[in-house]
Amino acid sequence: MAPQKIVALVGDYYHRPEGMAEALGRLSDSLDVGLDVFTDTGALPWGSLAGYRALIMAKENRVAPAESDAVWATPAHESAIAEYAAAGGAVVALHNGLASFGETGAYFATVRGSFQFHPREHPRFAVRAMAADHPAAAGFQPFDLTDEMYFVHVEASRTTRLLEVVHPDYGSSCAAWAHETGRGRVFCFTPGHTVEVLGSPGYRATLETGLRWALRLG
Repeated sequence: MAPQKIVALVGDYYHRPEGMAEALGRLSDSLDVGLDVFTDTGALPWGSLAGYRALIMAKENRVAPAESDAVWATPAHESAIAEYAAAGGAVVALHNGLASFGETGAYFATVRGSFQFHPREHPRFAVRAMAADHPAAAGFQPFDLTDEMYFVHVEASRTTRLLEVVHPDYGSSCAAWAHETGRGRVFCFTPGHTVEVLGSPGYRATLETGLRWALRLG
């Protein structure tokens, strides 16, 4: 029997792909699933997503934000992701995978959250539970991290907010959420800008638990 596989789209103008690809490689080994990583949106097999158990999105929508407002995701791309999830696939949106997608398209309707801003500095935030009884956050242990922390808009009425980040000066924002859509599942987690965060025990444990839930691995 062919191994189960997940596919990831990583890297963009502000986020080099190597750190995320390495983190996902460790995770796929832990879960005993295969992993295909793409940095080129044109190379990802959009017509064959059904062959994968999960699609991990870690690429922002803008192509070269210092040069233009051009984006790569067409309505067809967004519809492909929405249809994949509705048909039973797992969609996992990480950090930059929540950035620069419009809130009127099929992608936002699927992930139900989007990047709004981040502090210029990289402050140290506390990561705390909001709904630790949800299986996508089972066993969560609070931790701290220093990161380019995203503050996000989340459709709280259409998802379950699992975690938040808290800072005495910057306030708080939802950091992880999860829901079902059609026959599929969606898990979103906002940290992950630096290699140090991607390799930290708290980040790795949280992402693994969320992906296990999305993949229905228990």
